[in-house]
Amino acid sequence: MKILIEVCVFLLLIDVVRASDSNLCTDVNVPRSVSHTYFISSSSGSDDNNGLSPATAWKTFDKINFKSLSAGDAIYLKRNDVWNQTLVLQGCGTSEKSIILDAYGDGNKPVIKLNDSAKGTCVDFNDISYWAIRNLDLRNALRGMRLRYGQIKAYKVQISDCDFYDMNYSTQDGKTVGVGLCIEGEGTDRFYDAVVKNCKFTRCVNGFAINIGTQNLLCEDCVATGGLSAGFALVNVRNSIIRRFTVTDGGGNLPYGTCAGFIVWSDGVTIENCEFAGYKNDGGHDGVGFDFEGNSKNIKFINNVIHDNAGAGIMVMSTSGHNSNILIKDCTLYNNCTSTYNEKSNYEMLCWNNGSTGSIENCTIYKDKASDYIHPDFCNFTQSNNQFKTYQEFIDQQKNLEKVPLKPE
Repeated sequence: MKILIEVCVFLLLIDVVRASDSNLCTDVNVPRSVSHTYFISSSSGSDDNNGLSPATAWKTFDKINFKSLSAGDAIYLKRNDVWNQTLVLQGCGTSEKSIILDAYGDGNKPVIKLNDSAKGTCVDFNDISYWAIRNLDLRNALRGMRLRYGQIKAYKVQISDCDFYDMNYSTQDGKTVGVGLCIEGEGTDRFYDAVVKNCKFTRCVNGFAINIGTQNLLCEDCVATGGLSAGFALVNVRNSIIRRFTVTDGGGNLPYGTCAGFIVWSDGVTIENCEFAGYKNDGGHDGVGFDFEGNSKNIKFINNVIHDNAGAGIMVMSTSGHNSNILIKDCTLYNNCTSTYNEKSNYEMLCWNNGSTGSIENCTIYKDKASDYIHPDFCNFTQSNNQFKTYQEFIDQQKNLEKVPLKPE
């Protein structure tokens, strides 16, 4: 997965440089006595209106794009409406008053659809802080939603109940790929207390990708299906929690390999109660459930289920340096290694270099086509109270569960 790291750096260099010369939050975050609420409707609005009520909504994003928004401002997009242009927003709220982007009216979520998955972004944010972003349906672009940061510190951006479809473009070398939700920026310790929840990523090469110095991220209750690469990719993330993230039925043949979940250059992250399943490699590299790519420490990987992947269930690498203090606990792995790309990688838990350290505790591994359960290079991991079973035992166990009658109420 080395090139996936290169992709993150490449996107950062070409995109963030345009935002790095300005400090938008410093410029616009001046308290105002009056906040504004804007309404936009492609079906009933007009750009000749003032945009300040549903009855006088704007039609396009032309009046709101690049407008400097402030604490308490809100933008509402009408449900059931569709736009084929990029929404570009900037500005900062405060801890007392966030800026809101949401839907209004009845019906389906408002749709922004660009109809070209090889370029463009549905919603582009520049240096935002204290925002609540909800109820959007973003489709057919290179990126569904992008947050770009220069030198500022940003706080409490909350993204919830958004759907991302068909960010499925990839160049042959894999260096330009589609991303549902992309958060990127320069330096360390830039992005604090963000929340991503109840989001759905469908046929996005990468579902949720973050590459900025992040502290205290909470990502929960998300689903990614049919993606070519990672359901989520964490780069330079610290003291954060990922929980109840389901990633299924993805993968393919990318130059750098494929995985359902990915972490690198991170510290103090807990990944718990997640599922990583059904990833393929189509004859290429990896197709693994979860990839510890390298140079991460103090990671807790707890109570996750990893199954039916072409490659290993869990892969630990040292591409960017050894990992340290990795806790893999209470996890269930079954029927991985259905189509590994070589015999050396044919383990339910795979480690490519014996320099990483940690522990494997209370895990249950059901092996079928894998050569063995845990790769020998996990020699610097302590191992305790793990159970090693056959996949047939797992099948029999599920059959027995189906036979148990429900208790009467």
